[in-house]
Amino acid sequence: MSEASPSPGRAPNFLGIGMQKTGTTWLYENLRRHPEVFLPPRKELRHLMEIAQGQVAGAGREIPLFQEMRRRYDRGFWLRNAKRLLTGRLGRDDLYWDWKHRRASRADVHWYAHQFDHTRCPVRGEISPQYHQLGDAEVDAVAELFPQLRIVLLLRQPVDQIWSQARMVLARERGRAPEEVEPAAYRAFFDHWRKRNGDYVEIVDRWSRAFGQEQLLVAFYDELVGDPAALFGRVCAFLGVEPLQDAGVRRFVNRGQDAEIPPALREHLEAQWTPCIEGLVARYPALEHWLDR
Repeated sequence: MSEASPSPGRAPNFLGIGMQKTGTTWLYENLRRHPEVFLPPRKELRHLMEIAQGQVAGAGREIPLFQEMRRRYDRGFWLRNAKRLLTGRLGRDDLYWDWKHRRASRADVHWYAHQFDHTRCPVRGEISPQYHQLGDAEVDAVAELFPQLRIVLLLRQPVDQIWSQARMVLARERGRAPEEVEPAAYRAFFDHWRKRNGDYVEIVDRWSRAFGQEQLLVAFYDELVGDPAALFGRVCAFLGVEPLQDAGVRRFVNRGQDAEIPPALREHLEAQWTPCIEGLVARYPALEHWLDR
């Protein structure tokens, strides 16, 4: 490895790696409200992806993804944050953090740790669903750099999750109804997702091996649907803070459109994901209902 680990006092100690459409925005918004937790005003920083890849390659490097994200966020930056400031969703300290963050010219492991060293909150970290895509060597690199991290992985029944993700990407974000998307486009999305994300059991094992089972919390979207307050309490207990006691915890955030999956597309997804679902059920028997969707 090319760079030494930052000191624990200058580093995050929590990482959310739950997949898209599993409740990560709900978790982010609620943890952001917690007085003992610091999360950056931007969800999905993703910086550890390139940092870990640079560590594996044997040399620190500037993060290309950071440059791409900064250009994208800069479009409408001031208007968006002005609205969030006026509505109370963004404080002045957050605005200053965001301003410094987007001004950075180089991003490496020490710069990344510095994004969290100003807070007195006992829990500090970030939530980036894309981190579950890291391979064995990259996850090991993250563990070497930040061995104190507690990892929260949110999972959802894969067929339901990927269908929800496809509707968001192919329909909602393009201003059309789910039924207006060609079946071929859905199938191409499904195949790409499978190739890019791999087997969910392997993801659980990868992070468990790197950090130990005591530093990994695996939670499920079913818990969010059934009892959001209980799920949030479980996450807070894992992080070592008291849970919030208010109605906001029960409010869904960024929930997708409701649309039944056509039988042919369901068959396509089930052919891809049934072995993975069976593996998860073998690991977590309470998920047996995932096989009956």
